[in-house]
Amino acid sequence: MKSFFIILITSLVLAGTSFAQKKEKATQLIEKGKQLYKEGKYNQAINAFLQSVNKKPNSEAYLYIGKCCFLLKDTCSGCRYLSCAFKPGATEDVNEYFNQVCFHRTRIHDTVSDVQQRFQEYSYSIIEYSPCLNLSYQKMYDSSGNILDSVCIIMPEYYGGEEARNQSLAKNILYPKNAT
Repeated sequence: MKSFFIILITSLVLAGTSFAQKKEKATQLIEKGKQLYKEGKYNQAINAFLQSVNKKPNSEAYLYIGKCCFLLKDTCSGCRYLSCAFKPGATEDVNEYFNQVCFHRTRIHDTVSDVQQRFQEYSYSIIEYSPCLNLSYQKMYDSSGNILDSVCIIMPEYYGGEEARNQSLAKNILYPKNAT
């Protein structure tokens, strides 16, 4: 029994040491990525940040990967990585950047009558849509700008994605010969 506890304690110490080493290596890779980011070497920075995430996932690395993707004009990848950074414990910088760059906003004044029935003080809605993440939010406001309610909608997607949809359409749509 005594040897069991010795083996257990040794295992826990080794696991803790391994975790600490991974965390330290992840921190070093983030610093390397930040330096590459400052130098404008965005692809190399992404590689450093991805290595960091493989060691220890963290919001800061995902935020910088997203920023690099935007600077490389890869908007959808940027939004996907920012959505990884946008997790509990994320900094305000992550939340603000994600909301600024990943969502299109449209203000509307007319809406379905059930919203107006549920909220007598309803004034207008703002629709936020992220084409890359396939998400849509409707936030309903009163005349003072206070949020009354918010609804998240995950847009429907063709089974297999956009490419599968296009293949199915190409295969199954018959174009009349006399139309050519």
